[in-house]
Amino acid sequence: MPHTGVTVYDLLLSCPGDVLDLKPVIEECVKSFNSSIGLINNIRVDLKHWSTDSFAQSGDKPQNILNKQFIDACDMCVALLGARFGTPTDNFDSGTEEEIIKMIEKNKQVFLYFVDRPVNLSEVDLEQYNKVKKFKKAYEHKGLYNVVNSKEELRAAFQNALSLYFINSIAPQTLHNNQKVAPNLVIYTAEGEKEKLTPFHTDYQHIKLVKTQEKSITELINRIKTIDIEPSTPTAENETATEYSDEEIENMSVVSVTKALEDQKISSKQFYKLTDAKPPVYSKVIIEDEEKSLIEEYGETHNEDLNESFYYLGNLTKETRFFFAVLGNNNGITYLGSDSEKEKHELIKKLIREIRKYNHIIEYFSRIDSMVGVSFLIENIGNTYDEDIDVKIFTEKGCITNIDDIPVPGLFFLEEVVEAEAPKFLFTERNNAEVEYYSDYPVIHDIPSMHIDLFRNRSEEIEKLKAKYRNLLEFIFCYDIRESENEDILCFNIQYLKQNTKMYFPSFLLFLKMPKYIRYEIRSKHSPEVYKGTFEII
Repeated sequence: MPHTGVTVYDLLLSCPGDVLDLKPVIEECVKSFNSSIGLINNIRVDLKHWSTDSFAQSGDKPQNILNKQFIDACDMCVALLGARFGTPTDNFDSGTEEEIIKMIEKNKQVFLYFVDRPVNLSEVDLEQYNKVKKFKKAYEHKGLYNVVNSKEELRAAFQNALSLYFINSIAPQTLHNNQKVAPNLVIYTAEGEKEKLTPFHTDYQHIKLVKTQEKSITELINRIKTIDIEPSTPTAENETATEYSDEEIENMSVVSVTKALEDQKISSKQFYKLTDAKPPVYSKVIIEDEEKSLIEEYGETHNEDLNESFYYLGNLTKETRFFFAVLGNNNGITYLGSDSEKEKHELIKKLIREIRKYNHIIEYFSRIDSMVGVSFLIENIGNTYDEDIDVKIFTEKGCITNIDDIPVPGLFFLEEVVEAEAPKFLFTERNNAEVEYYSDYPVIHDIPSMHIDLFRNRSEEIEKLKAKYRNLLEFIFCYDIRESENEDILCFNIQYLKQNTKMYFPSFLLFLKMPKYIRYEIRSKHSPEVYKGTFEII
């Protein structure tokens, strides 16, 4: 209804409860319209809904009360239907249907959207859903509705429809006489420079991780130094165990036989005879030269004082039972010695793993830091939204980093990188209240975890981890890389960008070497021109 200075239009939101969660999307679109087209042309849209614009009143049917309170006075309607049709009224199958029909009969604008999104079939009322389908079929040839599959699609569709409705129907002369309504797109770096570009390296992103790993290694070294080894003699197996008769053993399962051996209820001689297994092999446990070199190299670079006694394990002996060994998981290996010897051996083995992990961390980040990284963002500085925005980045050949050029972490670091989904924070910008994240990442395909059993294949597990790591990279670096005769071209799409809004690129742009120039072209649905720009490398 007209108000002094500003023309106000009341917009009714009509929807059953199963799509009420989409109300904030409609509110956002209305707010965006009011702050752009509406502000320029002294127009305001007020959203009306029973949850905020009705009050308790008696004397009539609920729907009639709502009609009198505010619905009949609304100038237009946006209606949403999902899997439910709503509660019946006196003359219609639902309040939503009544509101839509009455709006149409009065020649008022109706924006109708059928929301087609995944639902739990066990929770769907088929009678309600069939009413929705029947209503949809009745209007399928009248061009009255649109089908949307998500909040993002609803936002884009309704924002566009609301803007076009006022541009084309309500105040065309006023709008054309005012400021031109159009998006305006520009790309610049996170540093804010629109003309020049200073590439930066990803140095120091890993410092906290490295320091934590160094602390863990130092603690292990100090703990190992405190262990005082007292020589011991390996204990022989008890050969006085009770022997079962051959007939009794023949009726026992393999698991029962092996358990009997472990519980010393059967002698090892009888066990090996019955199972045709090889007798155990005993060997003294030592730290191999390669492992010593690994530890000593770390000690030298970190000022750790390590002497030969550091590796002394006394008389610690390894017993290998081949029958058990074929089961995997080291079930065939037993260590014989004092508690101190066993503890020191375990700690040294852990130290070796931690140093290898440390080396793999350093190697991984060193390779990343050899690249050049640039953070870009795109901004719509126009006075209306834009859609289907195609961005192309051009550089000289041989500069743009492909996914295959990004290093894969070493095995001792790979699992941690995958579990933490590290690429998502290594190669994208941090939180920023003024800039939105890229919103159109592809669906990431889940790679199921390995089924762990006694016969697991470690190499298959590693390949699974590598595949998951690449999957994470493909999610972040969701670019289409092309080439012309003289240039490499990096392309991606933004489905929707509001006015006065900034959005980061999907990731840092990584280059194998510093390019001489970076230029861009932007084409979009609502922009009448191709936006172009060039960054000068300094």
